Parts: sequence; C-alpha cells; structure tokens
Amino acid sequence: MQSATSLGWISNWREFDIKNDTIYHLYFGEGSKKAKAKIGFKDRGGFELYYPMDGVTHSYNKLNLIIENNITYEQFWDEFNQRKIEFDCFTFSERYLELERYFGKENIRIDYSGETHNEVKITHIPSGIVEIETEQKTQVENAIIAMKRIKLEIEKSK
Repeated sequence: MQSATSLGWISNWREFDIKNDTIYHLYFGEGSKKAKAKIGFKDRGGFELYYPMDGVTHSYNKLNLIIENNITYEQFWDEFNQRKIEFDCFTFSERYLELERYFGKENIRIDYSGETHNEVKITHIPSGIVEIETEQKTQVENAIIAMKRIKLEIEKSK
C-alpha cells in the first residue's frame, strides 16, 4: 500500500500483515518501528485502524477512481487536495482548527471534565450558547461535535 498524507508526502510502499482483527505494519513516518492497529470495518468501501499505542483512529475509504501515474508532482498534489475536500478527508486536528478559526479563539471557552477529561463543555462567549459533549473517546472529537452544534445554532439565528 502507498498513501498520501495531509503533511504533503507520499509514503514508501508498505507491507501489511493481517492476523485476526489486527494489522501489523511499519508505522507511517517512522523508521523501522513496528506498529499494531485494530481493524474495524465500516462498510464495504471502508475501514478504520485504531492504534492503541497513541489512541488514534484513522479512517480509510475506497475511492472509485484511477489516479494516473504519468502526472506531474504539482498535478498530483492539486488533485489530492481536491479529493481531500470532495471526500471530507480531514484529521481531527484540522477540523478543530477550522472551527476554532471560524469562532475566533477568544470567542470560545472550553472546559474539560470527566474521569479521562474527555467530557467537553464549550461556551460561545458572545452568544452565551453552551454545548456539552461526552460520547466520543477523545477531547478533540467531543470539542468538534460541540462546536459544530454551536455553529449550526448561530447560523439558524441569523
């Protein structure tokens, strides 16, 4: 498998070894460090890899298109970025930062609670709208959901 990332590089070819519900491979971006990930099938066209070592989940979706091998470097990245937008392939960090830019960092207050500090309470300071999210495993996922709800509420009131 070869993959392209939002960091702007294409990985070397990677060999995967699948045993039961776990995939073993060289970790992307790492030298020869081996990584282990749990496989979760979403549907016929996609799957998720959960990495216990850092608690990160990566989603993979099949794209029904052929990418030409004879295109230039610039063409590849232009098309890659277009597909990224079209198929909504953004990391949680990218989604969070986009929402933070939408609101303005100074206009939101974030409070974390819960045993694992994954419970998130977001207050939109100018409007006083408060959203609490606790369903997801990570702070960033819960913060994204809460900020999307606030964004919808603000847009409805306009």
